[in-house]
Amino acid sequence: MPRRRMIDPNIWQSEDFSNLSILAKLVFIGLFSNADDEGRGRAKPMYIKSILFPYDEKIRIIDIETALSEIALNLSVTFYSADNGNQYYSLDNWKKWQSIEKAKPSKIPAPQGIEYNPRPIGDSSTTNPRPIVDKFRLNRKEVEKEIEIEKKKDICAEAETASAPPVIVLPLNTGDGYPVSAEQCHEWAGLYPAVDVIQQLRNMKGWLDGNPTKRKTRRGILRFINGWLAREQDRGRDISRKMGAEEKQPTDWEKVARELEEGL
Repeated sequence: MPRRRMIDPNIWQSEDFSNLSILAKLVFIGLFSNADDEGRGRAKPMYIKSILFPYDEKIRIIDIETALSEIALNLSVTFYSADNGNQYYSLDNWKKWQSIEKAKPSKIPAPQGIEYNPRPIGDSSTTNPRPIVDKFRLNRKEVEKEIEIEKKKDICAEAETASAPPVIVLPLNTGDGYPVSAEQCHEWAGLYPAVDVIQQLRNMKGWLDGNPTKRKTRRGILRFINGWLAREQDRGRDISRKMGAEEKQPTDWEKVARELEEGL
């Protein structure tokens, strides 16, 4: 759980900060609010959307990507990919603006991998973030051609996803179900590498089946899923550090569910 962070009042007079859209300003505040003690965090747009705007259905993942692009262009934030393929951010001036006592070492690797531009502003495609390209080496026609190719790929990918059966269906409090796609499982596997996502989804379904009064709404189910997986990610790291020193204890699913209920 991130500690409380301070917002310097001078940020509102910053010209760089003023260049951001309203959404990008909120996302930037969300980035340092959720950063660890070394100013790093996960930069996957889907993850950021689920953490900062879990109930705002009008805010799309592409909107988050555009906001991250604005932040990358105007503020001292490094977006990078680590060797494990995950995307992260690092706030370059973190120690200048945040005073932290007994800071905990970051579990996120330092920015030594490939930097990437979360999304060029104005790009309406829905592909994953792409590596930075030298804008001086590409003329306008080449850029437009590249974007058009990416759009065609997106259409094919979306059609394939729409026709694919769900991996699992989680029961909702309305009586219907929330279908989880293979694409979502792939995203979560990248966000929570220490977790067996498919097995945890089965555990969630079992718990929801056994506790019908605690089933979630369609708007709240994603927050429930991400909260469950995040706790299992942290639990997996703790267990891996203790392996060899003590026997792995079975997971108390009722306790996990109660903790999630208290946090929602």
